[in-house]
Amino acid sequence: MIVANVPLRAILWDFDGVLNDNAPRGRFLWSDGFEDRFGQPIDGFVDTVFGSLESVLTGREDLLQRIGRWIDGSGVDATPQQVAQHWLDNDFHPNTRLIQTVARLARQGYTQAILTNADAYRADWVERQLPHFPGIDHLFASARLGHAKPDPKAFEKVLEALEMEAGEVLFIDDSSANVNAAGAMGFRTFRYSTLAHDALQWSLPR
Repeated sequence: MIVANVPLRAILWDFDGVLNDNAPRGRFLWSDGFEDRFGQPIDGFVDTVFGSLESVLTGREDLLQRIGRWIDGSGVDATPQQVAQHWLDNDFHPNTRLIQTVARLARQGYTQAILTNADAYRADWVERQLPHFPGIDHLFASARLGHAKPDPKAFEKVLEALEMEAGEVLFIDDSSANVNAAGAMGFRTFRYSTLAHDALQWSLPR
């Protein structure tokens, strides 16, 4: 963690891999049952829909259109919305230990926000999950910002919206690239993993 010489005012959380424990040991839990549901190998879906995601994550391309191309090529009897909903319905696995942490920090008066790399469709879905994390005040999604982590412009837009300096914000993410980018801008940072959960608790205000 980088400690700045200004008071801490906000916690900026990553969603997937931190607040949402959806890929333990590197395996996305939403993939369970996908082939049984749609009758097609999951590798083809992943390659078509999740390959080269920058244009999707920055809002320049519609993820549902990619899913539509996969449907057209595979012959699956489903709409893009039905496929996307199956993915999202099986992708929410809240980190219950961090829910308690978010609530405690809220009681202490800290502003809390999520910064996630998400397409527009999934960003709307993440927003609907916010009641599960009482104390989160803002959602910043890459498709809405027009920039994705670790692009410094994504972090700059968050700081502008929060009206804070980088040193006033602790950024928590499971990606070293994202953490390093934020740290280079002066954010306080913590790279999260389930093994580092206790270390995070000791690093947070008490």
